Amino acid sequence: MISAVNRAIHAGRDRSYNSLLQTDAAINPGNSGGPLVDITGKIIGINVAIFSTSGGYQGIGFAVPSNTARAIVGDLIQGKKILYGWLGINVQDLDEELARYFGLPDNRGVVIAKVLPGGPAEKAGVKDGDVIRRYQDQPVQNVRGLLGAVARTKVGTKVTLDLIRDKKPLKVAVDVTEKPKDLSGFSERSGQAWQGLEVSELTDELIRRYRLPDRRGVVVTHVESDSPADEAGLRAGDVINEINRQPVANLNDYSQAIQNVKGDSLVRTLRGYAVIKASLVPPTGNSP
Repeated sequence: MISAVNRAIHAGRDRSYNSLLQTDAAINPGNSGGPLVDITGKIIGINVAIFSTSGGYQGIGFAVPSNTARAIVGDLIQGKKILYGWLGINVQDLDEELARYFGLPDNRGVVIAKVLPGGPAEKAGVKDGDVIRRYQDQPVQNVRGLLGAVARTKVGTKVTLDLIRDKKPLKVAVDVTEKPKDLSGFSERSGQAWQGLEVSELTDELIRRYRLPDRRGVVVTHVESDSPADEAGLRAGDVINEINRQPVANLNDYSQAIQNVKGDSLVRTLRGYAVIKASLVPPTGNSP
């Protein structure tokens, strides 16, 4: 049974999947990368991940649609390396409140929550707080749409971003590069990605940006769309000061707290408590 389409999941620090099929097929460790077939035996997808608290099948699996795989299968058969485009930015969806703040007529587009130091966007002059409205002259509807467009862009292409900065339109040309396997060198103060969350120490700039009362805790700088953190209602600007009753005063406390997490997590922010469900994890390490 296909219970949902166009699902997006975040699994680990640098691994995310978009436009997935959600299925109740029994995907277990060892059969990741195998086919998902319909009742007539036709391949409709490639199994890639499961929702699990134990590492085994629990009724929810995810597969890459066959149409998506078809676009690169020829290169894979020839042994070519598959490259995915990368801009070096963390982004979030616009809501009505953010759209009003940026002086926009609608909430179409994405906000750049962080420009990664040393990445192609920073080199092109893109800044935190810029709003991307168009990519290569095509409207940007949301984070999922932008991620897909960038991933499909050939590495080495110079693309045009239509931005809004300080309520004024701006065009910037950015060289799309290959996404690095290790992004640690592009992050100065951000904490490791966990359950779709990226966080940062509370700096003077962030305290002013999010109008925070003090320095205790870590601030959420990005929430991956459709991730466990997103499902829990967390959003950029939230300040986390406790995880599973363990106080979080800084980035070191946060790192220690998430290392101790097993199963669901009770997270306290300045807005109150939220429960983050157990992570979505790939069943094997060699998923496509």
